Amino acid sequence: MKVSDSPSGVQPVSKTAVGVTNSGQSAITFAGAPVFVTLVWKVIGTAVRALATSKLCTLALSILISMAIYAVSEAQGENARDKLAGFTYAFINSFAIAATVPGIESAVTLP
Repeated sequence: MKVSDSPSGVQPVSKTAVGVTNSGQSAITFAGAPVFVTLVWKVIGTAVRALATSKLCTLALSILISMAIYAVSEAQGENARDKLAGFTYAFINSFAIAATVPGIESAVTLP
């Protein structure tokens, strides 16, 4: 369809185009992931005392959770460039998640 063939003169946008920042990944990452990582870290720390204060444990959990969110929210039919951009975005988000965990932990202390 040409632009001139469309009634409004504007060509329709493809429905398969997906941006790097998709709402599903962002909503889960920013709202729930830091709380989930903190909760899992506290449970692991209760079971294995050496990991209770390990910042490396929080980073590993954050990367694991971010990659799981990426895998679940990845759009079907994306090309390699879009997949790489989404993976990079998720990987960078994992550091933001890891950085928020100490703040959540200091605000909510478990007995």
